[in-house]
Amino acid sequence: MSDILIDVWADFTASHRCAEGVEHPHGWRITGTFKVPAYTDARVYRASIDELAKLWNDTTLPAHLDWSEDILRAVLTLNNCVDAKVSRPAERIAVRPA
Repeated sequence: MSDILIDVWADFTASHRCAEGVEHPHGWRITGTFKVPAYTDARVYRASIDELAKLWNDTTLPAHLDWSEDILRAVLTLNNCVDAKVSRPAERIAVRPA
């Protein structure tokens, strides 16, 4: 076994503006899937997801992060990230790349 996929996730709460311009909060979960060599310490990747969640927690998201798709794009920029998912569990809504 040479490479594996590791999933890590973090939760945060933040407000954003909907399409109508109304600011309101959500609970978000961001999940990143990382392609790494077998026996890699997953805590390294969990820390990178935790950093994003910490940055956004208890904030109003800036305009460039208003949509789940924008948050998804930010998660996908993390090193070795090959897939991601952004969800709002309370609303039972999630996005991931096609």
